[in-house]
Amino acid sequence: MKVSERALNRALLARQGLSTPLTQPVAEVVTAIGAMQAQQWSTIPIALWSRMKSFDAADLHAALDAGDLVVGTSIRRTVHLVSAPEHPAYATVADAMGANEWQRGKTAPSKRAAQLRKKLRTHLAKTKTAAQLVDFIEAWVDANPGVIAEDELTEQRKYKWRPLYTWSALLRAPADDVWSDKTPAAYRAAKVMPGTKAAPTVDDALEQVIRAHLRAFGPAAPDDVAGWIGWKVTPVRAAMEAMADELETFSDGTKRTLYDLADAPRPGPDAPAPPRLLPAFDSTLLAYANKHRGRILPDEYKKAVYSGANLRVKPTVLVDGQVAGIWSTKLQRRVSTLTIEAFDRIPAKVQRKLESVGDQLLRTLEPKSREYEVVFAQS
Repeated sequence: MKVSERALNRALLARQGLSTPLTQPVAEVVTAIGAMQAQQWSTIPIALWSRMKSFDAADLHAALDAGDLVVGTSIRRTVHLVSAPEHPAYATVADAMGANEWQRGKTAPSKRAAQLRKKLRTHLAKTKTAAQLVDFIEAWVDANPGVIAEDELTEQRKYKWRPLYTWSALLRAPADDVWSDKTPAAYRAAKVMPGTKAAPTVDDALEQVIRAHLRAFGPAAPDDVAGWIGWKVTPVRAAMEAMADELETFSDGTKRTLYDLADAPRPGPDAPAPPRLLPAFDSTLLAYANKHRGRILPDEYKKAVYSGANLRVKPTVLVDGQVAGIWSTKLQRRVSTLTIEAFDRIPAKVQRKLESVGDQLLRTLEPKSREYEVVFAQS
């Protein structure tokens, strides 16, 4: 069955809470909308605010404190926020694609070098800062001379040992274990380590992550999922074909087969799509193969949204379900301003709706400001 790009857009909006806001607790929302890129911590509250009927940052912090949500390096070697039950699958998939490889020198590591990571994870039964990790690693190196080759030591010290502790078996955490709006810059061990008996097998983990992707972003093709998780397309295609009897299949008119969960929402192409403001690095702009993001991002606007120089994805404006501009905020003398830079003319009625959405967002982000204003600029 062929499905139009507009119908794909409406399916995405429905699953992401961008047509009708989601009402579940925040941990359930994260499960529904999929892994959220979180290296810029300030984007997470905006992403959730844009998708939930009632978002309170305190609820996010409480879910993190309770362990219902976790943050750590996983797919694409990038920091993501995910639900705790799904983290072992994401971590295993990341490990299988090589995200946990840490060696940077030319000398092949000795078998004893692997002991350092095991010791590191044991050391992180309690939260430690990056500086404390470096002290621990250097002490281990001093106590085990010759185990780490000199060229490896040089490379690791150049990066302050980050390649070693940027690992899907570790989680991010606040240094004082108190979650807040501040970026969680410390580390602790995850409950389940990839490759152990408690972790899912690679095949099981891949199937779980495929289902999570379809639940959040489907219908989707193997190259969409492969790009999202950082894998090659061939094994992902084989896995999705093996699951085909349990899935619905579609065509997007480009000779690609799209798969979807049988009970996932797929509203018609005329379903309402109210204006929305999405944060930087929003998952909807990263969940599909680069050549197939037209369901939400028109090709002619890609260069305006993706900044190749610093690998950024700018905050975007959705009009009728598709990216129609970018936005930014400025706080000056207790006056908060949100500027919308439209790529094309936005109808006055839609502008008024965006003004309301922008005002609400500003009051959420800067509750202590004296004044709030939303302005429009033409790209």
